[in-house]
Amino acid sequence: EDTTLLIRGEIVIGIRHALVAAAGVNPAEASVVYSHPQALAQCRGRLAELAPNAQPVAALSTAGAIESAVAEPGTLAVGNTLAAAIYGATVYAEDIADAPGNAPRFAILAPEDHPPSGDDKTSIAFTTYHDRPGTLVSVMQEFAARGLNLTHIESRPTRQALGTYVFLLDLQGHRLDELVQDALASVEELTMWLRVLGSYPRWTAGAA
Repeated sequence: EDTTLLIRGEIVIGIRHALVAAAGVNPAEASVVYSHPQALAQCRGRLAELAPNAQPVAALSTAGAIESAVAEPGTLAVGNTLAAAIYGATVYAEDIADAPGNAPRFAILAPEDHPPSGDDKTSIAFTTYHDRPGTLVSVMQEFAARGLNLTHIESRPTRQALGTYVFLLDLQGHRLDELVQDALASVEELTMWLRVLGSYPRWTAGAA
């Protein structure tokens, strides 16, 4: 959606899922387990072991899932231990994700992005001309030709027409760097729409 905010920073936070419920619940006998769809998917294998009879039910958030489980004795939720403590739930198992290292990235938004730090990333969004073969490749080549490393790319439907997408891309460098400016100017000529979402210091392990 339209906004004047820019990405000023990024932060990576490790997520540790726990199986929680009201006191006195036997997870093996529970019929329902609530959680956000991503959390349910990330814990599918362990849930089959810990709560084989529980059917997954999607919730808007893991906190909301815990609130529902506490209000409905005999049901379970996947969430974090802090939310469990807030809602007075009992933790029955910790670290139940099927694969370790779940660490999603969050964006810090502000009216202005970050000045150059010397170790930056820039995020952009763009749409290509859908009737021109190879336009996405052409965009990628503009960055490759200037030695700019792309660290992430994904697509989202535009919700305007079937088969049309917005591409979200992260690259190393700041939007004020000469090479980045040059690349973005060329990309703008190749795309229907281009927006710079912000430049910000690259997150590193142990960053405050």
